[in-house]
Amino acid sequence: MQKITFILLVLLTGTVFGQNSADVTVGADIVSPIVVTATTPMNFGKVSNGATGTHVLNTNDSASGLVNLGNATPTSGGFTVNAADGYVYTVSFETSSILLKNSADETKTMTVDTFTTFPDISETLTGNASDQEYKVGATLHVTAGQATGTYTGTIKVTANYN
Repeated sequence: MQKITFILLVLLTGTVFGQNSADVTVGADIVSPIVVTATTPMNFGKVSNGATGTHVLNTNDSASGLVNLGNATPTSGGFTVNAADGYVYTVSFETSSILLKNSADETKTMTVDTFTTFPDISETLTGNASDQEYKVGATLHVTAGQATGTYTGTIKVTANYN
């Protein structure tokens, strides 16, 4: 009878000593999307087509190198990043140089490179849930006999959470 009682007890209760369980907490943080907004177009000013060399636009709206003509004021580019409070993010440019194209003849180009930012995007960047402003400078390369006209182009700025 004891054998039958023991067998019934084992069958009814399952394996008593070979089983254990624990509750695992599950959670998720929903973070606002990171937003990059262009705010100020970059403008190197007006340079003579008789000039050859580089024209450096600084992040404080000053320029050096080739002489600006007339009353055209150089303006550093600008963008803002809005990232969630306390979250670290990175900012990068799509490429290290771009071509500006002449609006009258797109085969006429100038190179812009050596992009700089203030604040420096190579440092650790942390969101504060409001627009954080960045200024952009760069170097314009003007070749001998550069065709006159208005030259334009774009540089893509990307921000990502780490």
